[in-house]
Amino acid sequence: MDGFLHKLGKELMIFDGAYGTEIARRGLSAASPELLNLSEKDEIANIHKSYIDAGCDFITTNTFGANRTNINPEYLQDVILSAIELAKHYRTTQYIMFDIGPLRRMPSPLGNISFDEAYQAFQEVVLIAREHVNGFLLETFYDLEELRCAMLAVKENSDKPVFATMTFEISGRTHTGASPREMAELMSEMGATAIGANCSFGPENLLHVVDEFVQYSDMPLIVQPNLGLPQMIDGKAVYALSVEEFYKYMNEFYSRGVSVLGGCCGTTPDYIRAIAALKGRKTANV
Repeated sequence: MDGFLHKLGKELMIFDGAYGTEIARRGLSAASPELLNLSEKDEIANIHKSYIDAGCDFITTNTFGANRTNINPEYLQDVILSAIELAKHYRTTQYIMFDIGPLRRMPSPLGNISFDEAYQAFQEVVLIAREHVNGFLLETFYDLEELRCAMLAVKENSDKPVFATMTFEISGRTHTGASPREMAELMSEMGATAIGANCSFGPENLLHVVDEFVQYSDMPLIVQPNLGLPQMIDGKAVYALSVEEFYKYMNEFYSRGVSVLGGCCGTTPDYIRAIAALKGRKTANV
């Protein structure tokens, strides 16, 4: 399959949406959602299919927490390889991005795991996945040092493209104080393919974050917001932001120079189908 680098930053491309939302809608549960790659293969494959049918360019593997701090190492390789197989099952022209999230234990000095231990945990999953995917997505990081650790593990053990996104507070900084400028400068030095923001407090609160990225970075930008903070109604998380409102914000991100759009918590195939209408539009070659 041809690579996507010739398009990246030149025309708008679309990621998929939330997996936890779709897993909950199907009434599935497990100690870790990644274990469903072994016990509910058809359901996970069908979630991927729903986003493919919605028009995404990139499929994210169900591996956000697939690491030895979250899953028994005895099952880790099987979970990862199954996740990749399921992401590919209904693929036509989509690119498979291996999803890596933060570890359950933060590296020191803020956490109780050493930098070397964290690196080894990230390296382990990169080595399993690298020959089977088109690239890596590091997402929902809130500590710049942990993101640096994960980026090192990818860059030193793979030649595949790597996207990096962090989650930002309403203040415009991450939970541990990193600004978009600081993230952009570090990720540029480390050779990230694209950078940006995901999750956070909804699309409205990422507008100023995107503006800072655009001001201080010439790298392709990716934005995958959630739908804001949900309300718990009858024991279920309910998001108020409509498909139409989400589309409006995503169109605004595009107009500000973002070249990759997708969704995080709360988004469904309907939300991705709406923004897929923008796919292929020419973007600023940021």
